[in-house]
Order: sequence, then C-alpha cells, then structure tokens
Amino acid sequence: MAGPSCMNHTLNGILYQDMTEFQRLMIYKRIYHPQWDACEDDIPTSYNEAKDMMEDLGQVLATMFNSSKMPRNRIFGIIDYMVGAEEDRKEPSWLLDNITTMLLFSSGSMIKHYLIYLNNKNSLLTVSDIISSMVIVCDRMDNDLAPKGKPGVNSILDWVFSEFPSHKKNKLYSDFWQEIIDRCKEEDVSGWFCFLLCLLCAIGGMITQLGSYLSEEAFFDDPALQDTGAEE
Repeated sequence: MAGPSCMNHTLNGILYQDMTEFQRLMIYKRIYHPQWDACEDDIPTSYNEAKDMMEDLGQVLATMFNSSKMPRNRIFGIIDYMVGAEEDRKEPSWLLDNITTMLLFSSGSMIKHYLIYLNNKNSLLTVSDIISSMVIVCDRMDNDLAPKGKPGVNSILDWVFSEFPSHKKNKLYSDFWQEIIDRCKEEDVSGWFCFLLCLLCAIGGMITQLGSYLSEEAFFDDPALQDTGAEE
C-alpha cells in the first residue's frame, strides 16, 4: 500500500475528471499496484514528484523504526532487500538517489541509525554514497541545505562528520568530496569548461550553500578565527 506510486495509468471518465489532483493521486495509490521497477529506472525531478512517489514509504519505515515491536537491524535488512542491496549482488537494483529520497522522507533518527548500520556492515551502499547523494537530491528538489527553523541535510552532515570514529574521518571526507565531484561531472560531461560552468551556474546554489556551511563550521569550531573579529 505504501509502495512507489504508479503514475503511468490514465483515469478516464467524468467522475475522475471532476476530482482534484490529490483525489486522483489517492486513487492511483490505492487501486493500482506499486510500481517498484520505477525506482530502478526513473528519478523524480522535483520535490512534488518525489513526495508523491516516496513519502508514504518513508513514513511507513519511520513508523516501523519508532516501534518497539521490531528490531532495528531487521528493518534495515528489509530496506536492503527492498532496494536490492544484498551482499550477493554487485550493486543495488534501485538508483542511489531513489534510496536517498526514500530515506529523506523517513526521519533523521532512522537515517542516522541506518548510516551506523552501513558503517558496521559490508554493504553495497556506503556512508559517503548516501550523504553525497543527499546533497545532490537536496539540490534537485530546490531545498536548502540548512533550512531555517528546522533540521535539514546539514544536520546529517554535522552528525556524520562529528560522531563517526576519528580514524575513519579522513577516508570519509575524501570519499564524500570525490562522490560530489563525480556527481557534478555526470550532470555535464561535455568537458572541463562546461563542467566549471555547471558548477557556477546549474548547481552553483548548492555548491555555494555547501561551501558556506563548511566554512561556518570551521569558523565556529576554531577559537583563533573567532578572535580575529573578521566578518568573512
């Protein structure tokens, strides 16, 4: 019932024409079977598309996670099975950004514990895969990295880079930035010049946010910088 919505069907008839978009969406979700293979082939291009496709599934997983009746590792095993990230595979069957989108519609607490689970397990998915994908998905949905008044992807980055074991941080930083660079290249593969334009124009807003976020973290964590009285 909570699976990805099958939006390829057309509802015909006068009754359906008189329905609101919300009513049509509920009919899609409740009458037709979930379109699981959509997660292997298609990536939502906007927040509304992602919400229609993944919100129910993310909320169900969050509810299961918050329940005391099911062990958390079992829930994470269900996620691995659902997205095709079992150890006997070469790569997950779901596209990485769809896995991340589903997680972003769950809860911050579940995401953190799932990242711990991935860190402790020889999984096809890695922590750097997920957190770099979160930045890309956040940009695609036109969401702020650090929205005012509520936790955003920045809270997950804060937690990962501060709470993960220190001996793993160098590799985590390196892998994270390499993933960001690789993903930027994928957005525009017509050479380094176009790649630089892509950074400055197409995804410049998110890169600026990411740089601003990291700069602020470095500034507030370093007393020497705070004492200079510099404004930038």
